[in-house]
Amino acid sequence: MARAGPAAAGGICDLAGSALLFLRSSALGTAGGAIFFVLTLPLPWMLGPMAVSALATIAGVRVHVDDRLRRAMFVVLGVMIGSTFSPQVLAQAAR
Repeated sequence: MARAGPAAAGGICDLAGSALLFLRSSALGTAGGAIFFVLTLPLPWMLGPMAVSALATIAGVRVHVDDRLRRAMFVVLGVMIGSTFSPQVLAQAAR
């Protein structure tokens, strides 16, 4: 017999699980950024979370960020990286 209610269709159970997974992923990323920052490594808040997330995934830890948020962050990263290019930087690169 099929179950009815939120748990049967995903609903609240899936939402709570996704939220916990997102919180764990965010905590790992924040820890990675903090570690890279303390070690004064370059681009700590970008490379730290990437490194820790990659290591966690290799270790078998499940990490996840909603696709909508991931796409929005690509836009933010693109603007941040693109804003560092000035006419002087481009002229220097052409030499």
